[in-house]
Amino acid sequence: MFGVYINCARFPFVSWILQGKKTYETRTKDMLSSLIGKQIFLVETGKGPPVARGTAVLSSVKNVTFSDVKKRKAAMIDNTDYDIIPGGKKYFYKLVKVRKIEPFLLPDSRLNHGRAFTEF
Repeated sequence: MFGVYINCARFPFVSWILQGKKTYETRTKDMLSSLIGKQIFLVETGKGPPVARGTAVLSSVKNVTFSDVKKRKAAMIDNTDYDIIPGGKKYFYKLVKVRKIEPFLLPDSRLNHGRAFTEF
């Protein structure tokens, strides 16, 4: 199974996902399409060692522009540093079957794909 790294240094993105408030994970590049349809670990980073806190299935990906206010709000990124710049776009990965798990620490090194995800 793969773990997707989610930076929570400034915003509690993983907590929002687990509460059902944040329904999309976003990336500036199409890094996660190979994981569509697969269950992943939601890995909180940015404060101490990486911690897996939940699981989800990435059900789809869509290239979203700045003008799609509804999706930006669903991703909880509008008006943050993670927002899409005017005229820009990001990849939005729909999260379904979200489930909280007993948290567990991961090795601090990222083995396969840098900051995007790691297999373990």
